[in-house]
Order: sequence, then structure tokens, then C-alpha cells
Amino acid sequence: MTSLPDPLLAPPYVVDITRADVDALDTFMTAQTHELRLAHRYDPAVCRVTFGLDAAVNRVLFDLRRTFEVNDGTLELLHTRKRHWNELCRITAGWRETKGYDTARWKQVFFLDAQDAAASAPRAEPAAEPEADEPAQGAHP
Repeated sequence: MTSLPDPLLAPPYVVDITRADVDALDTFMTAQTHELRLAHRYDPAVCRVTFGLDAAVNRVLFDLRRTFEVNDGTLELLHTRKRHWNELCRITAGWRETKGYDTARWKQVFFLDAQDAAASAPRAEPAAEPEADEPAQGAHP
């Protein structure tokens, strides 16, 4: 039986991001900014900041959701989804320690898929061959 990797140890790939992840993060952030506005409804500065944050999050959500609507599987689309997802994760990172924030799913991604990760992995340098006129280590002249 194959065990699944621990999501906290294995970074997700772009192909692992689902529309449900996007919707869940949207729901979470909407609740957070709504709570802030209610708690500080008489503070215009807090209200302006939360409305600005909502606008930024919603713009990224709009662009990110479009990558699921026109999912043609091209590399360009995957790179676009990666860019928007990572931007959304950066914007919402301040809530990582908040109850309900899914730290296993809502994190930046660095690779499109496992193949992309493997292709980017550092490769070991081959051991240098001893020169013909140099004796090998441990050899007697």
C-alpha cells in the first residue's frame, strides 16, 4: 500500500490547486475582513484598509478563477495559475496563525508538477576521474 506524502512536508504543485482551495480561501478571508469591519465599524481607517484588502483579494480571485474556467492545460495557463495563487497566498499570509487558516493547502507553490520539481532538483556532479599519469589513491607506485 502506498502512503501519501505529508502535505506539510511535501509542497503542493500547481496541478494540485483546486477550485475548492480557491473558494475556501475566499470564504475564509471574507469572514476575516467582515469581522474586522464589524469590530471597528466606527474607525474609518480600518474600514478603508479592509475594503482595500477585499478589493486586492477579489481581483486576484477573479484572475485565478478564470484559470479554472478556461482550463486548456497549457504551460502558459499553469504558470498564470501559479502566479495568481502565489500572489493570493502572499496577500493572506498574515492570517496563517488564525484559526481556520489551512496551512497545509494555502501556501505558495514552486513547481507545476512532480516532473517539473524533479527537473529542477540539483544533480550530483560526477566524480572526477584520476588523470592517467596520477596514481590512484591507495595504489603503490
